Amino acid sequence: MKNLKVVVLAILILLIGMFILTGCSSGNGEGMNPTYTEPETIEDEEQAMEELKKNIEKEVMGITQSGDYVIKLKNNNDVPVYVDDVSVRFFDAEGNFVKKENTYDSYFCIPANNEVVTYVWGYDNNFSEYSKSEIEIMLGEPLYTYLSENFEVKASDTNEEIAVTIVNNNDAELDSMKINVVFLKEGSVVGIEDGSIYDEKIEANGGAAYINVDYPSDSDYEDVTFDEFKVYIISAYKR
Repeated sequence: MKNLKVVVLAILILLIGMFILTGCSSGNGEGMNPTYTEPETIEDEEQAMEELKKNIEKEVMGITQSGDYVIKLKNNNDVPVYVDDVSVRFFDAEGNFVKKENTYDSYFCIPANNEVVTYVWGYDNNFSEYSKSEIEIMLGEPLYTYLSENFEVKASDTNEEIAVTIVNNNDAELDSMKINVVFLKEGSVVGIEDGSIYDEKIEANGGAAYINVDYPSDSDYEDVTFDEFKVYIISAYKR
């Protein structure tokens, strides 16, 4: 029994080491991590995870007109980072903890030296009443093969919605993709909406995903005016 436990522990450490070396799958499907080496113990793996998290900048972009709390996550690591979940703790003017909320997005990849935008849903929340927030990122191990690079994004305003085409310039095909579109007016966030496709083949080397995204609305379900929008790929993966 003791020998069996040793074998199981060795396999576990090997698998953890493989994950730290690869993170999310990169655009060409190859792992790349020039900063970290294979950990020898669970403690080494945890330390490597903490180093990855330290190099992710967290910024509150603002609150939309529907009440969503918009957050930008910038990955300053030289490798893509897979995120299990993101939570936000809110505090009152006296510094007392009031509530904790999870972002709308989970299980996604932040590309190396790039950024994504996510949000906490504003339904039944009034985030403007809180004086401070703390953002916590939980890293994990992806269940699917994620690609994070070599995409070409084309987006246009059709006067009814945002039409987005994403060209897959990788050597691997995909079957699911999710995006967030942030809407701004005079540089300030006024809305955020998501769009996705699931179980639709996105061919390698030039295949495209086509996604329509609704215009944002305020808390009274009235249209929100904007003068700029930005598209962020949240996840692109093969099951």
